[in-house]
Amino acid sequence: MRRIDYLFLIPAVVVLVALVALPLGQVFSQSLTNAKLLATIRQFVGFANYLKLVQDKRFWNSVTVTLLLASISLVLQVTVGLGLALVVQKDFALSRLGRSLFVVPIVLPPVVVAIVWRMLFSSVLPGINYFLSLVGIDGPAWFDRGWSARFAIIIAHAWYCVPYVMLMLLAGLESLPEEPVAAAYVDGANGWQIFAFITLPMLKPVLIFTTIYRAVQALKIFGLVYIMTGGGPGVTTEPMSFHIWRIGFASYKVGYASTIAVMMFFLILLIVLAMGWYGRRSGAIR
Repeated sequence: MRRIDYLFLIPAVVVLVALVALPLGQVFSQSLTNAKLLATIRQFVGFANYLKLVQDKRFWNSVTVTLLLASISLVLQVTVGLGLALVVQKDFALSRLGRSLFVVPIVLPPVVVAIVWRMLFSSVLPGINYFLSLVGIDGPAWFDRGWSARFAIIIAHAWYCVPYVMLMLLAGLESLPEEPVAAAYVDGANGWQIFAFITLPMLKPVLIFTTIYRAVQALKIFGLVYIMTGGGPGVTTEPMSFHIWRIGFASYKVGYASTIAVMMFFLILLIVLAMGWYGRRSGAIR
């Protein structure tokens, strides 16, 4: 590459530094202080916040909740999204209508989604518990128990994010060559064999990229938790993002909240690197 070609990279590098590198540097520098919200005086405390974090049981609970909510929601997103992509890819009368209906959640703000699902899981309003009563099941008070509150958040988050996965995988499916599938049909392969041994391997790069992207988004879940449960009951639905908000903006401990944010950044980075390593090792990513 000629030297003049690097000049065209300067605008992108400037934007990247301004929007990513500088904020990360500021957050890391704040994590080394005892900065308080609205306070002008701060003291350098070194790695005292990180040592405190290791012994903070509420922080480790937030890590557990984050990984639990994100992993289950991600499995549902990819599984259901892939299934819907395979369905709407078929050429039948309701295919185009299905594409339109399935992407409706995308146009809704997360706040609206959270309010709607909180109403549906309400034990007072005629929502999910009403339909359960029709088949003789007495629905629980969803937000009074840890497991049911987590279930409600996972279902709401997966419902909101499935259309993104469906669209990305649908684009991948429609970009695949048709010749291998046609040849497999000629050789007598059935639909499952074609999907497992032809479609899925060719779709793997798109599937891995989609999984990485949605994993990062799932780890940052906040809005649904804030409106649906507020982190409760207790701290059973308090992910890292909500814990950061509570420490930084409810308790005013910006320095300690920055420490948690740094650890969250490294957790996300570690997961992305691990999934990228798997993609390169499997040959899906070059």
